[in-house]
Amino acid sequence: MAEDFKVVIVGGSVAGLSLAHCLERLAVSFTILERGDRIAPQLGASVGILPNGGRILDQLGLFQFVEDEIDPLDFALIRYSDGFSFKSQYPTALRSSYGYPVSFLERQKFLQILYDKLKGKKHIHTGKKVVAVLDDGHEKAVVKTLDGSEYAADLVVGADGVHSIVRSEIWRHLRKGAATADEPFTGIKCEYSCIYGTSTNVPHVQVGAQLSFLTDGVSIHVFSGKKSKLFWFIMVKTSPDEFLDMKKDAAQTARRICQGLGTVRLSDAMYFRDVWSRCTIYKMTPLEEGVFKQWNCGRLVCVGDAIRKVNGPNIGQGANMAIEDAAQVANLISKAHSRPSKLSGPGIASMLDEFAALRRARTASICQQSEFLVRMHANQGFGRRLLGRYLVPLLNDVPAGLSSLSIRGAAKLDFADAPPRSLDKAWGGSWRSSLRSVVYLRPGPVLQHALLVVGGLVVLCLGLWWAWPVR
Repeated sequence: MAEDFKVVIVGGSVAGLSLAHCLERLAVSFTILERGDRIAPQLGASVGILPNGGRILDQLGLFQFVEDEIDPLDFALIRYSDGFSFKSQYPTALRSSYGYPVSFLERQKFLQILYDKLKGKKHIHTGKKVVAVLDDGHEKAVVKTLDGSEYAADLVVGADGVHSIVRSEIWRHLRKGAATADEPFTGIKCEYSCIYGTSTNVPHVQVGAQLSFLTDGVSIHVFSGKKSKLFWFIMVKTSPDEFLDMKKDAAQTARRICQGLGTVRLSDAMYFRDVWSRCTIYKMTPLEEGVFKQWNCGRLVCVGDAIRKVNGPNIGQGANMAIEDAAQVANLISKAHSRPSKLSGPGIASMLDEFAALRRARTASICQQSEFLVRMHANQGFGRRLLGRYLVPLLNDVPAGLSSLSIRGAAKLDFADAPPRSLDKAWGGSWRSSLRSVVYLRPGPVLQHALLVVGGLVVLCLGLWWAWPVR
C-alpha cells in the first residue's frame, strides 16, 4: 500500500509502537525516533490493559503474549478508613461483557513485547531527540533531531508524551512563529501526585485480587500480578507547597508518605507496610489531567498522552486510549489509500481533522470519568463522599456493570478481522449494549433486572449531578 507514503513517529512508547504495528499491517513505511537510549527501560511502572486495548492488540496478534505475562484480575476489595469494606466484581463484569480480562503487567515487559514482535526494527532509532518539525507547505514535512539528522515525512505523529515537542511545533505553526508561552498546556491541571511501585513475595496475596483503600485525600490501589508481584499506586491530593517539596526530593517525599500509610489495612491479613517493606522499585510523579486544545495542524498530529492526560489507575485507560488513537490513525490512512487519487497535503490535513473529530468526544468522556473517580476515591466533596462511601456499595453489582461505560464505543482496527473472542459481545456504542453488561451477573426475572438497572442508574446519575460541580 502506497510504499512512497512515509510516516515519522516521534516517541517509541505505547502509542508509537502500537502505531508502528498498525502501519506494518498496512505495509506503510514508518520511522520511529525515540529520544531515550532504550525502547523498553525499567522505570518501575506497570500498565493496565483493558478490553478496548486488548481487542486491538488481539487484532494485531499481540494479546496472546500479554496473556502469558499476567494473572487476570477477578475482583476488587475496597476498604474505607472507618473499617467498612465491600467486594466489586468489575473485572469479571468486563471480561464477561467484552471477552478480555483486566490485565496488569510491568510496563517494561509490555513495551518489550511490542518491540520484539515488530518486524521492522531497523526503522526504530534511539537517542534521537527531536528539536524541530518543519511543515511549510512543501511535499513533505521535515523532522530535525539534535544530532543534525533530518527525516522527511508525509505525516508526522507525535507520540512523545505530555511534554510533546510535536505538539509545541503544532502550536508554533498555528501561531506562525509567534511566542506561545504556556498556551500548549491550556486545559491541563495538576492537583494530585502518584507514587507507584512494584513489590514481590508479599504474604497473604490472593491471585486475581485488587485491593483498594479510600480515605480523605488519599487512595491506595494494589493489583496482583504474575510471579508473586504486586503493582501498586498511591494517589495523593497535593498542594502547591507539597509539589515544591516533591520537586526538590521526590524519593524522600514518597518514602515519608508510604511510611505514614504503613498501618493502613488493605485486607484482613495485609497492611500497606507489608507491601512497602517488600518494595523493589518506586517513583513519585505529579499527575497532569485534562485534554489539550489543539491536536493537529497540516501534516502533524499528536496521539496518546500528547493530547490527553488520564489521571492514574482509577480508570486505567491511559495506555488503552493511546492504543485506540494508533488504531484510528491507521484506519484513516487505510481509508485514504483505498481511494484512487494520491494523498496530498490538504488531504492529509483533512484526514487529521477527521481524526480529531472522531476522538475528541470519547477523550472528553474518559477524562471526565477519570477526574470524577480520582476525586470520589479521595472523598473530595460531600456529594462524592456520599456517593462513594454509601450509594455505590448499596448498589452491589450495578457499578461493576457500569464500569463498561469506559469501554463503550471504543475504536478498533477497521481493516483487520474482529477476533473470535470479541464477537457477540457488548461492544456497540448504544446504551442497550451497556445495559446488557450491567445485568450480566444476576439471574432472575426480567422485571427484577429492569428495576435494578433503572434504579441504579437514577441514583448514580443523581449522585453524579450533585457531586460533579464540587471541586
